[in-house]
Amino acid sequence: STIKRKYASIHAFYIYLSSNNIIKKNPFRKLSVSYETHEKTKKIVKADIFDSIENYILDVEEKEILTLYKEVKIKRNIVIINMIRSTGIRISELCELKKDDISVENNNIHLFISGKRERTLTIEDNRLAMHIQSYIESRDKWLMNTDYFFISRNGERLSDQIISRMIKKYTRELGNVYTFNELRQSAIENIVKNTESKNLLKLNTSDYKIAMTGTLLTNSPLDAYVPLKWIGVERSTFTNFKYYYCYCK
Repeated sequence: STIKRKYASIHAFYIYLSSNNIIKKNPFRKLSVSYETHEKTKKIVKADIFDSIENYILDVEEKEILTLYKEVKIKRNIVIINMIRSTGIRISELCELKKDDISVENNNIHLFISGKRERTLTIEDNRLAMHIQSYIESRDKWLMNTDYFFISRNGERLSDQIISRMIKKYTRELGNVYTFNELRQSAIENIVKNTESKNLLKLNTSDYKIAMTGTLLTNSPLDAYVPLKWIGVERSTFTNFKYYYCYCK
């Protein structure tokens, strides 16, 4: 938690001061700290939340006086909602998407996760492909001199704060406030039920039953391999692991 991190930072600072003889006594030496813990109850996200948000955007926001940017913004937000629903994409990946990363013709979205890691998501929803194409057409009429796919009013990369506020605003208007991660988790659970999804990473053997934080189903095989390798139960190379254990269309 934030409190624990701040305590640890100050504690480490005083240890540094004491070890370098800058202070004579470390006030943390005899300090005992306890933290209250509150268990969070998981919110149940309504099954039709994505349709409800899209309908709200179309019914309410389209009635306002439309400028070219307003049109771009509406179509952008609809694409974001449908992209979360169809792929379980992370908020950081949404923000970092470039124009060249998305190919409607080839039905794929190319993502760079971190460093040299990358993965490709398949656009399986025809509605998402239609919304993407419509957004691209309006976006390029308004502003073309930027590489980022989702852009803000000033033409810069859309930040995660803007996306988070957008999700909270729409869900609040619909009666239940959800965060981006709560919507994403709901989308992931729906993707899991669709076992034919090309975005689903499956371990096709009973050797492993893995529970992970994050999204195993839309991750690369590396996301299954790394924790197994780290705890010492997987000794094969990544290439052998991928082709033996993982089913990835």
